[in-house]
Amino acid sequence: MIERETPFMAWIFSSPISYIFQSPSHDSATAINHYTAERVDKLVPSRLIMHVKVLTFGPLAEEIGEREKTLEILPNSSIRFVLEEIGIESWLTKGLVISLNGVKVGEDEPVNDGDEIVLLPPVSGG
Repeated sequence: MIERETPFMAWIFSSPISYIFQSPSHDSATAINHYTAERVDKLVPSRLIMHVKVLTFGPLAEEIGEREKTLEILPNSSIRFVLEEIGIESWLTKGLVISLNGVKVGEDEPVNDGDEIVLLPPVSGG
């Protein structure tokens, strides 16, 4: 049995001493033996990875280069963690409004698998 591990790009084979890691930036794979198997134990099984959709508008969408982004995150992650993953946590001090599944929330709100996060930058004009 092979189980795909994300986001670490690792594949674990049924043999207890056979592990192969493949970097997304390299075509080659690296095999390790049972002496380094304890590192593999710290990987998160793909069945525990959560997927959240993030929608951005205006200057936020321009900053990250897209309006809609789906992220793979770990359980017990917060909105702040999601913003850090995207690289826009600095917007928290600029009046960013955060909506989680249609409800306005704060940065410490936990997210769950399948959640939709909408990030609204402050609007001004005259």
